[in-house]
Amino acid sequence: MKTILKIIVLITIFTFTSCTNDDPEDNRAIELIEVYVDGNSPINFSNNIIAKDYNLPASSGSTNIFKINSENSSSDLFEINLGMGSIAPFVATTPSSEVLSPSISHRLKIDGIHFDDTNPLNSITVNYTTFGTNTGDKIEINFSGNYYVIGSNVSHTLYVGVDIERD
Repeated sequence: MKTILKIIVLITIFTFTSCTNDDPEDNRAIELIEVYVDGNSPINFSNNIIAKDYNLPASSGSTNIFKINSENSSSDLFEINLGMGSIAPFVATTPSSEVLSPSISHRLKIDGIHFDDTNPLNSITVNYTTFGTNTGDKIEINFSGNYYVIGSNVSHTLYVGVDIERD
């Protein structure tokens, strides 16, 4: 009886250990875009995420733009434009960063935030951590800094975390 019990225990242990997955990519949660304003609770823009290159018409003077579009549960939109004029596929050197200042809204649009593009104190830093070039590759970016809204002299903090896959 003890031998049979030992065999059952060994089979159970073997079954559980052989079924575990050590690849963190396979254990990732859903794609995620979270926006934090002034340190408040995050606004989740993780619905209908599209992250891809778009060809531009010759009249634009550029050939390509990479966009990340999504929405929250209220259908508010989030959009970031990266790599204007680049050759597809857009590739960001990682790790690297760039600063959006003072004009922000031509690159970053978040429904409900009306960036005052005339305020010289706007400064949002974009940090590229991972930027895959193929469909299904991981993209990790975060944005952080200060901005002003139209009609206000009050500075607001912004943090955006992006952890998605390229389309």
